[in-house]
Formats: sequence, C-alpha cells, structure tokens
Amino acid sequence: MINAVAAYNEALRVYSMGNLPYDYAETMKDLGDAYKAFAQVSDECENLLKSVQSYSDALRVYTINEYPLEFSSIQQRVGDAYAMLFNAKDEEEYLNNGINAYLESLKVKTITDYPKDYALIQHNLGSAYRNLAKLRDATDNLSKAEQAYTEALKVYTFEDFPLEHRVVALELEKMRRTVS
Repeated sequence: MINAVAAYNEALRVYSMGNLPYDYAETMKDLGDAYKAFAQVSDECENLLKSVQSYSDALRVYTINEYPLEFSSIQQRVGDAYAMLFNAKDEEEYLNNGINAYLESLKVKTITDYPKDYALIQHNLGSAYRNLAKLRDATDNLSKAEQAYTEALKVYTFEDFPLEHRVVALELEKMRRTVS
C-alpha cells in the first residue's frame, strides 16, 4: 500500500488541475482508494481522512454536470469512507457526511438507469440512517432507514439477487424488531 500511495503522489508531480485535469482526478480517485485500503491495516482514521480528502480533490474535476458517472462513483466512495470512519470513531459528523455523499450519488445512479448501483447505495444509506437513529431523532431516522432498505429491495429481489436480498431483508427485519 505504501508503494501505491508513493506512486500516486509521484504521478501528481506531473498531473495537475491546470495541465491534465482528468488525469489528475483519476489519480486522486486512485489515491483515495489506496488510502482507504491502507486504512484497513494501519492508522485507520488518519488514512480514511486522507482518502476523503483525495476524493474531494477528484470532485473538483468530476462535477455532476461534466462527469456525472465519475461524480456519482466518487460520492459513493466518499460515503463508504465516512461509514468506515464512523465505525472507527463513532462521530455523528461522519454519518451526516456519508449520508450527504450517498444522496449526491443517487442524483445520478437511479433505479432505472443503474439498478444494482442504486440498490447498493440505498442499502448503505439505510445502514447510515439506522446508525444515526442510535444517536438522535430515532423515529425520523429509522423511517428513513426503512425507506432506503425498501428501495434496495426493489432491485434486490429474492429471485434475482438472493444473497443481497437476504442481507437487506434481515437488516430491515432486525431494525423493525428493535423498534417494536
């Protein structure tokens, strides 16, 4: 991982926002992925924050209007990094940032155009809202979690995606049991 981070940083000596913006953004995305992977073995919070910063730099190029698919993909990665940060530090700010990133991603990844991506994002969004409900506004956030899980299950049918369906359905059922 250290070698990957070093290689991407070396590439950034050539690529910049000014001369090669697309290559710069791709490198920043890859650097964010490397930091996120590195976080699983060392300095979790520090590397996840570096991951988010790298993704944010990529989003300076990957705007929703110019590069909608790249924008959505990076926003999804940001949401995932914040979810990992929350699991490591249990801070509400990370959940809020992750939720916002997932919602941004869903502006592009719709159920009609990208059903599998949509379902995965909705599943992750449901989990984020479920965690947020443990911290504040339980009724409202559990309702949002249920809505997101239900959206995911529109794609993750038992017939087409039995494993994914089972995972989301179990999370939804577990959530409902803890509420009642």
